[in-house]
Amino acid sequence: MHLLLRLYDYCKGSIRIDGMELKRISRRWIRENIGIVLQEPFLFSKSIRENIGMGSGQPGEDQILAAARAACVDQDIQEFEKGYDTIVGERGVTLSGGQRQRIAIARTIARDVPILIFDDSLSAVDTETDAQIRKALKERRKNTTTIIISHRITTLSEADQILVLDRGSRLSTGQKQLVSFARAILSDPGMFILDEATSSVDTETEHLIQDALNKALEGRTSFIIAHRLSTIRSADRILVIDNGRIIEEGTHKQLIRRKGYYYRLYTNQFMKEQKQDMFEKAGS
Repeated sequence: MHLLLRLYDYCKGSIRIDGMELKRISRRWIRENIGIVLQEPFLFSKSIRENIGMGSGQPGEDQILAAARAACVDQDIQEFEKGYDTIVGERGVTLSGGQRQRIAIARTIARDVPILIFDDSLSAVDTETDAQIRKALKERRKNTTTIIISHRITTLSEADQILVLDRGSRLSTGQKQLVSFARAILSDPGMFILDEATSSVDTETEHLIQDALNKALEGRTSFIIAHRLSTIRSADRILVIDNGRIIEEGTHKQLIRRKGYYYRLYTNQFMKEQKQDMFEKAGS
């Protein structure tokens, strides 16, 4: 990815865009025609409207709204007291991780560039929102080359070509999370706080570490923050938070019986995982 953006040049091999060697393409053209959304996007201490429109010249209101809707963040913005005029603070400190990612996606979509790169930039959104964003991108990508880097396999299920990387020279985000797990367990603390600690590992790996994790958490006070609901099924107490407000509380079984917000989210995720499992088994 860094080579494609010409953050530094390569010494061996070849990278081409429309048949032209990358080294012969000016960095200015690359910056103007490649949009990238990182896992940890940078937002400026400006309004949401200014953050989305940044890099797009002087985008119209319709362009900004369309980009926000495609990124599934328009509804969140509308619920803020000042809407699109809300100041987000340096690095978007007043927003959740998922909101920051979606605003960064909206900013990239608003630029309407021919090449898009998403570097694990859907890791902090739930699977339902992930699917909605991918659907919106699919409708817009007729003349767009889209490169998606992800540990969430469902995000890649409709890609024209999938490259599976393993044991690279550098650790992936998911591998870093697993190393952090091991480090935390070895320190034998009395309390665990896991903040989206399985967001960057695929569902198969998560299932493998779930039993070990349950044993590691025995006898400890543990706080688990997660969008992937399978991670918290065995929790003694689950708090469902929407727009900074606790809207449901209980165990997994209790919340499922109520058939409320948690039930809808969990059912949606479970169905997607079942479909993905069927898809993977059929292809094996």
